[in-house]
Amino acid sequence: MNEEELLEVRQIMARYFRQRREELNISRNALAEKTGLGVATIKRFENGMFWPGMKQYILICEALNLVPAAIPFSASGDFIEKMRRHWLINKE
Repeated sequence: MNEEELLEVRQIMARYFRQRREELNISRNALAEKTGLGVATIKRFENGMFWPGMKQYILICEALNLVPAAIPFSASGDFIEKMRRHWLINKE
């Protein structure tokens, strides 16, 4: 995955998660409290400036009542495989 594709995916995820948080009427502070992540981390993630590790991603999904594998993306067809490789290489 090149940098341009990674940026596109970050922005897609950021929009999706921010919209979901707002739909649930959950503040960034409340999301940070639910996940154990810092408010600054949540803000950076929602602005596409932070790429969560698998553990953080799952915590955010759980807090927003999302199933990680069911999140819709409009990126390229091999997106899932690229993300799987990325997370395996950069796992925490």
